[in-house]
Amino acid sequence: MVNQLHSRLRLLRTKLGLTQAQLAKILLLPRVTYTHYELGKRTPDLDTIIQMARYFGVTVDYLVGNSDSSHLPVTEYYPEPSSDQLVKKVADAGQNADYGRSD
Repeated sequence: MVNQLHSRLRLLRTKLGLTQAQLAKILLLPRVTYTHYELGKRTPDLDTIIQMARYFGVTVDYLVGNSDSSHLPVTEYYPEPSSDQLVKKVADAGQNADYGRSD
């Protein structure tokens, strides 16, 4: 994990054209601390990893090396039912309910 984390931090930072000092300032970290993350000498805590993933616009899994996909998976789109469809579903459910009666 750490090998992927430090290399991906460096890759993402350089893609944005930022220095280590600039990114450390953005993340409110001491420059030395961030530099140690990139060198693999230190591992950030979970909150810091989440903060960095959000800043870079990638998933935590990508950042730590659990995935090669940097983006969240696209979910299928399910259109919201219309009001008429909802009313019909509620009416149908009411007609089919036995309300705990035993006949």
